[in-house]
Amino acid sequence: MIKPLGPYPTVVSIELYTAHVVVRFVDDRGFPTDSEEFAKRQLVLTDDSGTTYQSTGGSSYVPDGMTVALLGDALFTPGTSPVTESLRLGADEAQIDVAI
Repeated sequence: MIKPLGPYPTVVSIELYTAHVVVRFVDDRGFPTDSEEFAKRQLVLTDDSGTTYQSTGGSSYVPDGMTVALLGDALFTPGTSPVTESLRLGADEAQIDVAI
């Protein structure tokens, strides 16, 4: 799945595991330049069943040969509930809904 999240970040995949959810993304703006921009870009995950997801890590890097695009992943716990039908991912004051 490739789905834009606002004008810059693009969600490449959302991986569902028993104990966690992994979101992989590309951001054409590169690394945040200050703490305010970093906070604004933080991914937030919610769902239609009311689960409280906690961001528990992730990573990001600019691949060799690329000058701007930032590739990254974000890890959330817990995993999705069996009754969850959709996820909502937000960042940069934008959001997308993804049926699961």
